[in-house]
Amino acid sequence: MFNNFSKASHGLLMATLLGITSLNAQTVIYSENFNSGTPAFTLNASDMGSQTGGSNTWVINNVYDGGFFGGQTPTQPGGITGGPESKYMHIKSDMTDNASFNAGFSGVTGNVLTKMNTAVSTVGYTNVSLDFWTLCYGHASNTTRYYGKTFYSIDGGTTWVQNPTTYSQIDTWTKVAPITNPVFDNQPDLRFAFMWVQAGGGGAADPAFSIDEITIKGNSGSVTPTITTTFTAGASYCPGADIVVPFTSTGTFASGNTYKVELSDANGSFANPTAIGTLASNGNSGNVNATIPAGAANGTGYRVRVVSTDPVVNGSPNGTDFAIAPGQEIVVTSDPAGVNNLCGGSITLSIPNTYTGINWSPGGQTSNSIVVTAAGDYSVSANGTGGCPAQSAVISISAADAPTANFTYTQPSGYLIEFTNTSENGVTYLWNFGAATTTSVNPTFTFPFDGEYPVKLVVTNECGTDSITILVDVKKLVGINDLQANANLLIHPVPTQDVLNLDFTGATNENATINILNPTGQIVHSENCQLTASLKRTIQLGNLAQGLYLLSISSESGTITKKFIKN
Repeated sequence: MFNNFSKASHGLLMATLLGITSLNAQTVIYSENFNSGTPAFTLNASDMGSQTGGSNTWVINNVYDGGFFGGQTPTQPGGITGGPESKYMHIKSDMTDNASFNAGFSGVTGNVLTKMNTAVSTVGYTNVSLDFWTLCYGHASNTTRYYGKTFYSIDGGTTWVQNPTTYSQIDTWTKVAPITNPVFDNQPDLRFAFMWVQAGGGGAADPAFSIDEITIKGNSGSVTPTITTTFTAGASYCPGADIVVPFTSTGTFASGNTYKVELSDANGSFANPTAIGTLASNGNSGNVNATIPAGAANGTGYRVRVVSTDPVVNGSPNGTDFAIAPGQEIVVTSDPAGVNNLCGGSITLSIPNTYTGINWSPGGQTSNSIVVTAAGDYSVSANGTGGCPAQSAVISISAADAPTANFTYTQPSGYLIEFTNTSENGVTYLWNFGAATTTSVNPTFTFPFDGEYPVKLVVTNECGTDSITILVDVKKLVGINDLQANANLLIHPVPTQDVLNLDFTGATNENATINILNPTGQIVHSENCQLTASLKRTIQLGNLAQGLYLLSISSESGTITKKFIKN
């Protein structure tokens, strides 16, 4: 319900104004008395559906005598510049030029508007107010048929907002109570408009809506700038999404100022905000282009705010929470599980059927699974949670064949055998010599005695396993050093039971190793010694089982071997 300003309340209003101190000592920011120059008003504007041509229109003149049809417009008191009959802005009919709206022909309906067409800057001012002198009777008993009202705009006249008070039953020039609103403060473009409302009906009475001595005032001084973030958030955004964040501000900002959009954490806290967009401007409104970070965590309590750099001002957050859906990497499974080699067959790649907008590359398939029969790199993109884009890692599919095991061997000296791996398509290898194993590609092995030894090679790759066993024929090759050494080594007793005695002559100052090996080539006894011109050694054999054994003495000069039997 709008307040109504009437003649009956005029006396009380004026008394109240005497007690108002908040508006004292104000600075006049703008004034208009219509007595000279070109007033900054557009008469009979079409805003808000107003009439632009009718029997009643806005004019500016100093006509007070309406003659036979209009009667006499009340003259002005001493407080109005140029009174008692100065120029004023008012409604007139097509039959008169004074403030008469043809009250006797009250069937006229429709609203008539006059508006300011020039911006008034209130930047740096607080407690900004509008006041003016007015006449506006309209109707003897009904204040809603014919009356006046005012509007304000802070966006250049694009949008008009009605002030609460309406005016009627005022038949003498009266100065209205100042119209105040915090939104009037610190505005770069403040404007006002006046509307004459004609709802129709009998009982209409002059004078019509009349305006004079318009004044806009405010308190000058230091004003704390503010920023209001006016972003209307959607329910959810994807990482990487672009948004436009509008804002308004009050106060003065430096020419080098930058407005920034900050993103809260998922709980709406700005303790550690993330800057997601900037706008270089010192204006009091604008739109900042921003981007939701690609790495933003999943959450439902996000907000944004606009801040400034010069001066530093933290703006209010937007009014509602919004969600950020998670950035996703699509997990691709294969069938057979964990296999990425065709091995002469095929592999099925699949993703969960919760995804939409699926696109496999290469190929462009749109189903949640594909059958791969050719080697290459495969990936898939789709829309995941919240419709956000998701991407898989690259899956590399190879086309290796099953392995084939094979090897050859040579015997360069003694019982030493060198193996050459001739397998195909192998990835890993396992050799088994009976007494030992190795994973070397091309190993060597020393066998203990003459004889045939089964050697097994197992070859494996992602397509399977293959193996081969070959009997290796080992016959000792005797070298020069061995002949010389064998002539100088005696062992006794042979056969033996608990001890074995060694008598060695002929070598000097060489480190050597004495080993005893069983028939499978395992070392069952080992000790170090120093070869001298005459070496005698006794080895305890009590812990060995009965059977055939090989004694070897190895040094840099060569290897001496002797077989013996333990009973």
